Amino acid sequence: MEIALCRNCGAQITWLKSRQGNNVPVDISSITSANIKATMYQKGAFVCHFDTCANKQPRADAPVQQPAAQPSATRMPPSLKQEFDEMERNRKHGMAKSGERDDPEPPPITDDDIDTPF
Repeated sequence: MEIALCRNCGAQITWLKSRQGNNVPVDISSITSANIKATMYQKGAFVCHFDTCANKQPRADAPVQQPAAQPSATRMPPSLKQEFDEMERNRKHGMAKSGERDDPEPPPITDDDIDTPF
């Protein structure tokens, strides 16, 4: 049984074959006098180093997990989002929903309104 070092954490491991013929890294600490001559990995008889590695890295062929979706306004139904966006635009420009201003337009200024010193 050859001893190797884990490339991620540096722990001592050895390699055994699975039933499917794949290489399985095994913690040296799980080797006992009863199983020292084993060449086939048996779950429960050995500790797979993938389960105990202190610096476990994702496998290159492992599927990439997408982050959980964050709730946002873009998840609104399109009709509701369109109405919401229109309300926001109107609010920013001081407009009511009908397109009219919330505050009435002041009356036009006449000559009587202007105080001229001359």
